[in-house]
Formats: sequence, C-alpha cells, structure tokens
Amino acid sequence: MDREQIVRALADLLDQHRNGLRGSMHQEPYKGDFFRLFAAAFNAGLIEEPGQTGYLSADALSDVLTDRFPETVESEEFSILHSFWGEWTYAWRRRNEIQR
Repeated sequence: MDREQIVRALADLLDQHRNGLRGSMHQEPYKGDFFRLFAAAFNAGLIEEPGQTGYLSADALSDVLTDRFPETVESEEFSILHSFWGEWTYAWRRRNEIQR
C-alpha cells in the first residue's frame, strides 16, 4: 500500500464511523482495521524518517486528513486515531528494546 491508499482508507474508516456504520474504535474489527493501515505505513517506511517525502507521523496524518477530508476530523474517533497512531509509532520504534 502506498501513502495515498493508506490516507484514503483511513478517511473511509473515519467516514464510516461518522455515518454510524462502525462501533467503538477500541473494539475489533475497527481497531484492527486502523492498526493494519498503521502497519502498512510503517512497513512502507512512511513513519521511519521525519522530513522524508510521504512521511506519515501522527501529526502529518492529522494535517493531511484535515486538509483533504475535513469532514472526517469532526469525530472523537479522529483524536483517538491520532493518539493510537502516535502510541503505535512509539512502540514499534522500540520493539527491539524488549527482551522476551
């Protein structure tokens, strides 16, 4: 998945919530759908290098969604997504620090 596909898919999920088609973001399958898009962004290298073309940090994601899909940012889910995205980024960047 490329950046454009990820952004559109995220906007679509937020729009589904806005239209009452999704439950709580804290439950499956909604949370898993968002996490799969985060994993696609991370695996595509869109979260690793600040300043790179296509960078998709939580703040960059917020900016692009606000600019391109302003109707999606009106829900509480949008702020939850921003928090989750930042938390997932933090955890995945430090995954090698954890010993099993």
